[in-house]
Formats: sequence, C-alpha cells, structure tokens
Amino acid sequence: MVQADNEEEMVNSEDDDDAKVTPVSIKKAINGLKTFISFFEQQKDDDYDVNDLRIFRKYLRVVRVQEISLKKQGTIDLFFNDCGI
Repeated sequence: MVQADNEEEMVNSEDDDDAKVTPVSIKKAINGLKTFISFFEQQKDDDYDVNDLRIFRKYLRVVRVQEISLKKQGTIDLFFNDCGI
C-alpha cells in the first residue's frame, strides 16, 4: 500500500511539473538556440543529422524576427489610442 501511494504521488508530481510553465524571454530563447546550434555543429556522431541543424537554424531565424518585431517603434498616437485616452 505504501509503495502504491508513493507511486501515485510520483505520477501526480510529474503532472504538476508539466502544468507549471515558466515563461522564457526571447533573448534567453535566442541564446539557448545559439548555444545548442554551436554544440550540434561540434558533434561528429552520425546521430546528429545536418537536416536537423537546418531546422534549428530556421527556428533561430523565426525567434530573431519575433524579437525585431517587438522592438518596432510606434507612434505616440497609437500609445494613447491603446490606453483609451
């Protein structure tokens, strides 16, 4: 019985961990992708496919575009219109 309770608690705690999503900034995502791509390029093993590297580079470009779009400067009129002033 004790083992069964512990197993249920383990499963429930794993579910709780999945439910907790920590937000990641775009800057951290870019740095993480850069680090992983650098690691990936250093690997000599056949398990690391060049096609997969292209996919990671694609997503690095996607995140960089998102970063740039967030930095676009708007007009002061748009700011006040969004605030309802």
